[in-house]
Amino acid sequence: SGWESVRRLVKGAIGTGATPIMNSLNVIGLVSIPGMMTGQILGGSPVTEAARYQILITWCIATCTFLSIIVNVFILYRVAFDVGAHVLRTDRFLQVAKRKKNQSGGNIIDKLRRGMRQMQKRCTFLCCRGPCGRQQGDVVK
Repeated sequence: SGWESVRRLVKGAIGTGATPIMNSLNVIGLVSIPGMMTGQILGGSPVTEAARYQILITWCIATCTFLSIIVNVFILYRVAFDVGAHVLRTDRFLQVAKRKKNQSGGNIIDKLRRGMRQMQKRCTFLCCRGPCGRQQGDVVK
């Protein structure tokens, strides 16, 4: 089936996506005391109540992270793999990339060059007798 053909990739993607949240779950309470828990303790709440709230918030964050990983993997599976042939369809990504490039008007280097030219024309911070009439070394207030 399709899932059998991508099982290795899915396991790797889920493992890679879950690594940061798993690392943060490993050190909560041992190495770091989270801000909400510290604030509740300093505010006068019992330590056990502050710890329960912190466990709840941490669990909610971890659950949302895991759910977003699973949803992203499922969407990517539906878009990137051909169910009939069980192959990765890179042409779908290339089509989207070409479309985005055509819509945006070029690559990022061209955009940066255009932006630098516009800033030099406006003489915003590269003052050397630009259109604003300032001379090099003038103090801008």
